[in-house]
Amino acid sequence: MVAKGSETYKLDPRNARTHPARNKDAVEKSLRELGAGRSIVVDADGVVIGGNAVYEEAVKLGIPVKEIETSGEELIVVRRVDLKTDNPRRKALALADNQISTLAEWDDDVLDGLLGEIEDIDLDVMGFEDEEEPEDDSEAASEMVDKAAELLEKWEVERGQIWEIPGKAGVHRVMCGDSLNATDVEALCRGQVQGVFTSPPYALQREAKYGGIHPDAYVDWWGSVQETMRKVLLPDGSVFVNIKPHCDSGERSLYVLDLVSAMKRVYGWRFVEELIWTHSGTPGKPVNRFKNQFEPIYQFALGNKFKFRPGNVTHLSDDAISNGGGSNVSASQGIVDVVPSGHIGQAYPGNVVSVGKNREALGHPAAFPVTLPAFFIKAYSDNGDAWYDPFLGSGTTVVAAEQEDRIAYGMEISEKYVAVVLERMASHGLEPVKVYG
Repeated sequence: MVAKGSETYKLDPRNARTHPARNKDAVEKSLRELGAGRSIVVDADGVVIGGNAVYEEAVKLGIPVKEIETSGEELIVVRRVDLKTDNPRRKALALADNQISTLAEWDDDVLDGLLGEIEDIDLDVMGFEDEEEPEDDSEAASEMVDKAAELLEKWEVERGQIWEIPGKAGVHRVMCGDSLNATDVEALCRGQVQGVFTSPPYALQREAKYGGIHPDAYVDWWGSVQETMRKVLLPDGSVFVNIKPHCDSGERSLYVLDLVSAMKRVYGWRFVEELIWTHSGTPGKPVNRFKNQFEPIYQFALGNKFKFRPGNVTHLSDDAISNGGGSNVSASQGIVDVVPSGHIGQAYPGNVVSVGKNREALGHPAAFPVTLPAFFIKAYSDNGDAWYDPFLGSGTTVVAAEQEDRIAYGMEISEKYVAVVLERMASHGLEPVKVYG
C-alpha cells in the first residue's frame, strides 16, 4: 500500500507485470529528471489498474497527485506545458516513455490466471491473439530417424525419384537427388522460388552423406550449391543459411567466415544481414568455452529489393507501438493500430530469433525446430510462395511451409532420409505420391 496525503491508492496485488530493480530505477530517474508524463489509472476502489511502478516511485519522490474522475467515455490528455516540440527534454521524455516500459516483465502464472477469469471478453480487445500454436513434431521426427532403415523399405526410395505431396497452398515436391547438380535442382523446382532456407552440412560432419567436406575445401564446394540456388531464386528472393563453425585445436574454425566473404566477394551475392538463433544448447560442464546457445543465420539476396513482411511476425508486447516516439508501418505500408507505449499490443521482433533447441548434437538431421524456418518463411514471403531447401534432412522446412500456407521444394541426397520426410508428411495427413523415377 502506498499513501498520498489524505488519500490512499493501492498497488494492484495481482498485477501481471513485474518490475525488476532496473525497471524501477529507470522509472525513478525519469520522474526525477524529466518529470511526470504518463497518467496512471485506478479503479473506483483506488486500486491501480495501470502504472503501478510509476505511482510507487512518484510517491517516493513526493510528487503530488492530481486525480481526474472519468467513466471511460472520454480520453484524458496530459499536456506538458513546459515542453515544446523541439525541446531536448521533450525528446528525452518520449524515448524514456517507450524504453522504460520494456524493462518490465510478464508474470506468466498471474497473467494466465487473469485471462482465465475474463473469458467473456475477447482476447483481441486486450491485444492478445487466440491462435493455436503450430505443431512442432521434432520429437516425432527424431523417432522416425531412428527407424529410417525400416521406412526406406516401406517407401522404396531410390536416387532420382521425385515425390509430390499435395498441401494447403499447393503441391510440395521432394527429390532424392544432389543439390550441387543443376539438372536435379531444375527437375525438382517448378519455376523459381521466393526463398531458400537451409542448414548445410558443417565441415567434417555428416561424412557418410556428404563426404565430410574439409574446411579448406568448403568454399569451393559451396560454389556449386550457391550456383544452383541462384538459378531458381526470384530476383526479390532471399537465401538464409544456418551454419556455425566447429572448434579445431581449441579455436573456432574460420571456414564459415570464409563462406560469407566468398558469397559477397567471389560469387557476387548481396550480404544483407546476420541474424541470431538462440536456443537452449547442449547441457554439460564448460571446459574451455561456454556451451553453444546461439547460431548465426546469414541472409543473402540477389539485389537490394527483396520481399520483406515484418508484419507477419509481430509478437505480443506491452510496448508495442507508441504515439510518443513515432508510429510503425506495416508491410503493406499502412499504419497499424497505434496504442500508447506501455499498453498491450503487437510489436516487431529484432534480429534475434529465440525458438526451440538445436538437435544437431543428438545426431539427428532435424537440426532445428519447425518454428525456426517458419519465422523466415512468414517474414520474407506471402501465402502461396515457394521455398527451397537444398539439404532437407528430415523435412522440417517442408513441414513449416505447409503450416504457413506456402509451398516447399526439398532436395535430399540420402534415400533413407527422404523416406523419413515422406513418413513425416504422411503423419500430418498428407499423401506423398511418386511422380518420377
